[in-house]
Amino acid sequence: MPRPRLGDTGMTSTAAAKALGTTPRNLRYWIVKGVVPPAPITRSNGLHFFTQEWLEEAKRGLEARNGHGGKNERT
Repeated sequence: MPRPRLGDTGMTSTAAAKALGTTPRNLRYWIVKGVVPPAPITRSNGLHFFTQEWLEEAKRGLEARNGHGGKNERT
C-alpha cells in the first residue's frame, strides 16, 4: 500500500524555509520571535508541516517586518 505523500498534508520545515529564502534554523527563530506564525499542522511525533496559506501569511509578516517585499537573506 503506498504511503501518503507529504504534499498531501503540507510542506516540511525545510521546504517552507526554502520557499521563504532562508534556512530551517532561521525559520524556527522567526516562529519563536513571532515574526511568522507557528506551523498549522503538528503531528503526534512532533513533526511540523506548513500549508500554502501559512506560507502566504508568513510572507506578509516578513514583508511587514522588513518594510518591503524582497527576499530575506539574513536575520
